[in-house]
Amino acid sequence: MEMKKIKCPYDSLPSKSFFPQLANTNGDLFLKPEDGLRIGPGDKIISFGSCFASKIKTICKRLNLNYLHKEDLSIHDTNKIRLEKVENFSLNYGNIYTSKHFLQLIKRTLNKDPSLPRVINDKENRKRNSFRPNVLSYDNEVTLRKDDSNHLVNIYDAIKESSTLVFTLGLTEHWIDKATSLCLPQVPGCGLGDFDNHNFEFRNSELFEVVDEIIESIELLKTINKNLSVILSLSPVPLVATYTKVSAVEANIYSKSLLRQAIALVLKKDISKLFYFPSFEIMTNPHFLNLNFKNNKRTVSDYGLNLIIKQFNQKFVGIELGELNEFKPAQKIEVSFNGEDKNIFNPSCDEENIYASYLDKTFRN
Repeated sequence: MEMKKIKCPYDSLPSKSFFPQLANTNGDLFLKPEDGLRIGPGDKIISFGSCFASKIKTICKRLNLNYLHKEDLSIHDTNKIRLEKVENFSLNYGNIYTSKHFLQLIKRTLNKDPSLPRVINDKENRKRNSFRPNVLSYDNEVTLRKDDSNHLVNIYDAIKESSTLVFTLGLTEHWIDKATSLCLPQVPGCGLGDFDNHNFEFRNSELFEVVDEIIESIELLKTINKNLSVILSLSPVPLVATYTKVSAVEANIYSKSLLRQAIALVLKKDISKLFYFPSFEIMTNPHFLNLNFKNNKRTVSDYGLNLIIKQFNQKFVGIELGELNEFKPAQKIEVSFNGEDKNIFNPSCDEENIYASYLDKTFRN
């Protein structure tokens, strides 16, 4: 049988397959609608994760979706509890940067881990829960412990009630409380409490450690709510500082690439009702990086948030956004592939012959 010859196997691919062509798409990665998950106003969404995960609440508001929010204070002790910051999540669990922290929270919710978070004192001598130190403060430890138990019950109820859970991973670097083996969102001594290296240990997660923690977390979530859909995502916000020996830029690349690979390996397990939303890829698209973030390169811009909302809708919701100004690009980037641009290739880079072939075919047609 005679083999059919083609000039280049890449020639038949769509324009989105070629990096240079994505400069003219206003940041759209052309996500296909997810066949296994369509979210509507009747669904209840809950989110956990890093600072970026709090954007899920905004996404839901803009797309007229139901972001589940539950009261989360011990009602008999409200006069002894002070809310220290506005909570942007479904309950008062605060930021959860790592898969280890998330797994520990779910285990405690299911009474599979009896460990009690360390109590630390703030500058006013109020009590803080080291597992969520910046969210609440308490008059005394008894109130803190009672509220902590109530909080775990509320988490269980919220997971059972929700239809979709979004978990956004943020970091691999973390600190462990040696007394409890609990992973902390913030090491004492940085803003709250005192640091003692006899009490706390720095760790940096490895790939299959994260994979196992994500899988175990999902398995435990399904024991609470077997019908729960889980969306994994990766925060595009860089770490603010590293405790490793390398620069913060190197440490951030290690962390984000490891987490993205871990998610990919988890997705290969073919777990029922598990999905991925590429928030990291949308936001760190080099063509639009300067538009997606403010000058500090950590704060998401309105432009970047609009991109996230538009593409979340594209993949999971599917409502008509219309011609709302808020979804229009703040600035259109024009990149031409005619004339001289078409012929600027690096002769030492073999890979560029792929794009040269594609352009030759395009302009011939």
